[in-house]
Amino acid sequence: MHTEKIVRSYQYRVIPNSATKEFLLKCFKDYRRFYNICLYWHNQHHMDYDGYNMFHRLFNYCLKQLETQDFIKTPRCVFQSAFDRLRKASKTHDVKTRKHDDDRKLTFGKRQKEYKIRGKYLYLTGFPRLKLRWSRPLPEGAHIHNVILSKTNNKEFYVSFVISFLSKKDSEPTEKKVGIDMSLQHLCVLSEGIKLDYIHPFEKISEKLAKKQRELQHREKGSKNFQKTKACLSRYHLNAKRMRDDYIEKLTTKLAKEYQMIAIEDLDVKGIAKEYGKGVNDDSFYQIKYRLNEKMIEYGHQLVVIDRYYPSSQICHNCGYRYRETKDIHIREWTCPHCGETHDRDVNAAKNILKEGERIVSYR
Repeated sequence: MHTEKIVRSYQYRVIPNSATKEFLLKCFKDYRRFYNICLYWHNQHHMDYDGYNMFHRLFNYCLKQLETQDFIKTPRCVFQSAFDRLRKASKTHDVKTRKHDDDRKLTFGKRQKEYKIRGKYLYLTGFPRLKLRWSRPLPEGAHIHNVILSKTNNKEFYVSFVISFLSKKDSEPTEKKVGIDMSLQHLCVLSEGIKLDYIHPFEKISEKLAKKQRELQHREKGSKNFQKTKACLSRYHLNAKRMRDDYIEKLTTKLAKEYQMIAIEDLDVKGIAKEYGKGVNDDSFYQIKYRLNEKMIEYGHQLVVIDRYYPSSQICHNCGYRYRETKDIHIREWTCPHCGETHDRDVNAAKNILKEGERIVSYR
């Protein structure tokens, strides 16, 4: 049995009543307003967010700008979360104004005990109790670092618990190793010759999606029918994302359990998307690598990432001869001029990736 300390995020859906939903929507709206006013104040005065008592000064400044007492009814932790996020973001890049309330995140629990869990309900400081859909229990002995309340485009609310716990995974002993080539014609190709196809969730709903997008163009912007059609489109996109995430979770779990060592290439996805279209982004290369890395650590197995400039498709795995003509991605099969071996482009690349991974491991 392998024991490993794991840090994970467990997400659960909030099931609010009408009053709670209205309160949460107001909190996210006030989050955005406070964020934008703080950003405006910063741009006008060119002052650092780390100054003494800066949060309270900005909060009082917002009250004067808005000239409303309704702002005070919102829990103070909402504004503190917006301030913390703005302060952190300003240190790394230029910050832009938030135009929408969507995809915002409120963080609780860093400064003090701002949450309690009792049965099916979550209690946050200043919030009404939130009923959660506990799709799975939290791991036994888990330590909760913080709680994140988030909102999606179609006004659904989720709570994420960032936790650490000791994972005890029973994995069968294995010495199997595999190389994985991220292909453009397939999702990925294993060095064993197995080709795993893409999952394109948007293909299944393309007709419905196109119909709703045409409807949206004929709706009066801001009307109720416009909002309904927009919400329907958001649901389609959310369902497609869930289908893709579910497929990747199952695939990476299967690979992590089955192989003791996996070698995978580090693709330049942005560069490939520029050359072959944005559809490459739908294949979730980065997400596969990220989730595979987490699960290999969890099972006590090893993931080796090969340099993106390694010419895996140009080298004959049989004799090691480098045939530069195969740099053209449209060449799917080729014969080595040195040894006469005929190769499938992707399977050959996967075998070379495995060899390079074994070489890297041997030098560690």
